[in-house]
Amino acid sequence: MTEEHALKTVEAMPMAESPMAQLANAEIVVGYMADKCKGPRFLSNIQGRSYPRVEWWTTVGFALGLSPLEVSNVRLDRQGECTYEAVVEVRRMNDGAIISRGSALCSSTESAWGNRDEYAIKSMAATRATGKAYRIGLSF
Repeated sequence: MTEEHALKTVEAMPMAESPMAQLANAEIVVGYMADKCKGPRFLSNIQGRSYPRVEWWTTVGFALGLSPLEVSNVRLDRQGECTYEAVVEVRRMNDGAIISRGSALCSSTESAWGNRDEYAIKSMAATRATGKAYRIGLSF
């Protein structure tokens, strides 16, 4: 599907009246955006399989009129470690409706995060929660 054809198709769509129509409309937009969001900036190769990075989810989500909102990001009281738990909601931009919500942890006890600064651990908790919230809401 060409970019021009995809845009005309989406512009011609009436407001979805049924769950099936909503799904069909979203599949068109997600398919188009997925074709645009390729490569290492958007996808990670983990053990030979391709997984979307948070940049993929936020780009596709934006095309669907969605945006993440960090609800909380708190340091947990755990002896001898730095652990943050973040909660992120995915909201519709036009009316603020909550579409999905996800939470995630990041800890200095993880091998990749043991020597990282606290701000980086906190930020990764938010990144993970963002990806999870989008995945929960858009994994169709």
